[in-house]
Amino acid sequence: MRQRSCEALRARCREICQRQDRGLGSCDGVTGDISVMLRFSDGSSQQARFWNGGPVAAIVALALESAWAKAMQPPGVILTTGTPPAPLSLDAAITADLMRAVIRVWEGDAQASPSQGPLLRAADAAAGRPQEETPSPEAVPQPEAGQPQPVAGRGGAAMSSEQSGDESREAAIRQVMFVASQPRDSAVVALQESNWNTENAINRIMDAQAQAREALRAAPRPAPTTRTSLPLSFQSPQLRSGSGVGTDTLKDCGIGAALGTVSACFVFVWVTLA
Repeated sequence: MRQRSCEALRARCREICQRQDRGLGSCDGVTGDISVMLRFSDGSSQQARFWNGGPVAAIVALALESAWAKAMQPPGVILTTGTPPAPLSLDAAITADLMRAVIRVWEGDAQASPSQGPLLRAADAAAGRPQEETPSPEAVPQPEAGQPQPVAGRGGAAMSSEQSGDESREAAIRQVMFVASQPRDSAVVALQESNWNTENAINRIMDAQAQAREALRAAPRPAPTTRTSLPLSFQSPQLRSGSGVGTDTLKDCGIGAALGTVSACFVFVWVTLA
């Protein structure tokens, strides 16, 4: 089911690219005057170029050809930019505002998105699901005349503001953890160094990872170790002969035995003559 939905979305993107070509040229993400960075939900990234005025569907089509899409087989794709994330329309055109922009690529029906607002609404719209409507002011019950209305004091306002700040920071931490695939401690450090700017924190982590990969690729590999042999003059007779007992040793033993025999014979003859 996911694969069929992914193929249907890929075919729709190709159709939009052909219909809105406008003589701009290829939509393969290789040529163009608008340079963008695609960052996928698994933490991987890809540089791409598109033509100003081309369809956003070309970006989706390129995302569907990535390793992320081949592994996920997403039934839908959501493109977001900025903080908080703002979804891009599939039928919209690429503008100069996207120059050097970081475009995040999400799975269209992902329910674990770190930003539950515009992403899920865009996913519902893409999937044809009914969207939750915001109640109108008339639908909110109002207190009747003569009843005391709650008054928010300074303490209540400060507590509400503090809770709102904590909630926004927690949402930013979850978003950095999800997009950059980082543990909580690393996400908090990146946000603190970026003054709690989510996009800058994610970019900082991604750039550090890219620099680390480049450094590993550029690092010289250690030379293979070679066994060194001693000069012949420093080798023992056993090593020179190539066996445990060298020929020189055998020769020495033979000469010694012969001298011993001659000495014994000489002593025996001398004793006999005496």
